[in-house]
Parts: sequence; structure tokens; C-alpha cells
Amino acid sequence: MLAIALGLKAVHASYRVYYTTLADLVARTSRAALGGALADDEMRFWNGPQLLLVIDELTTTQLATLQHKLDQTQTERGRLLDAYQAALLNLDQLTRRTTALTARRDQHAAEHDQLTELATENRLRRGLAGFAERVLGSARRA
Repeated sequence: MLAIALGLKAVHASYRVYYTTLADLVARTSRAALGGALADDEMRFWNGPQLLLVIDELTTTQLATLQHKLDQTQTERGRLLDAYQAALLNLDQLTRRTTALTARRDQHAAEHDQLTELATENRLRRGLAGFAERVLGSARRA
């Protein structure tokens, strides 16, 4: 919400505003960098006067997705127990499926913890600063 308000203020002040996610920005510029240089139209856009780049960190969305996956594994665990109690699964099946489910839950939990740590420690912003320097260097060479 704050990013949108900031962008609107910038537009009213005659700035050009570009909204993007960090993942999209990295993907676009990486593709261009692999090609040897940024395309001419990209260069005109990035080098133009008064540009405000609004980058939405994907962390919030990714954290929400991982939390949803964690919730789903909990729901699935309950359904497995219900199926076992209704004699739709035998003990071996329940054990095998529960083990696989626990492994999946642990993987999602580890990803969630890593992403939370990444966001908390602000590594994303520090990494973006280095990335921005590389983009500017590429823009200056073109």
C-alpha cells in the first residue's frame, strides 16, 4: 500500500514510475545481461530522467505461500488419521504416508525459516544494492 502511495505521489510530481517484483527485475535484467547488453528500449527506459523504481519484495507472498503449504500438510495429516480410523488405510500405509508428509512439512518449514531469516536480516536489500550497481555499470557501458 505504501509503495502504491509513493508511486502515485511520484507520478503527480512528473516522475516515471515502474512497479515490479524483485524476482521479475532480476529475471529481466539477467536475461538482458546474458544477451550481452540491455536492449535499446530498455536502456532508454532506465536512463530516462526522473525514474522511480518501486520494487515489491516477494518475501511476504512467499511466506504466505509457505504458511499455506504448512497448513495443508496439517490438514492432510488429519485426513490420513481419519482414513486410518475408518479402516481405509492399514498401519503400514499410514506410516509410509505420514513419513512422507512429515518430510514435506519439514522442507516447507525450513524454507519458511530461511526466508524469514533472510527478510529479517535484510540480506535481500543488500543483495539488491549490488545488483543495482551491476545494472548501472551495464547502462553506462551502453
